[in-house]
Amino acid sequence: MIVGIEGNVVKKEVTSVCVKTASGLSYKVFVSFFSIAKITKNEIVSLHVSQIIREDQHSLYGFIDENEKKVFDTLIK
Repeated sequence: MIVGIEGNVVKKEVTSVCVKTASGLSYKVFVSFFSIAKITKNEIVSLHVSQIIREDQHSLYGFIDENEKKVFDTLIK
């Protein structure tokens, strides 16, 4: 299970970012409006991550603030 990600923001969209890690892998991470407002393209970011695995999709949801992640985890249970 992925619980965190750190890397360079290579793409920023309205509800997601693409993070390229030091190993060269890039991940699409959905982020909250609170977190996206604090993220800029071409900066190194560290996100707390919730990984959701469904039959047809694997998704990562990232948060700058760990408390925001805890609230998210509680709501999706």
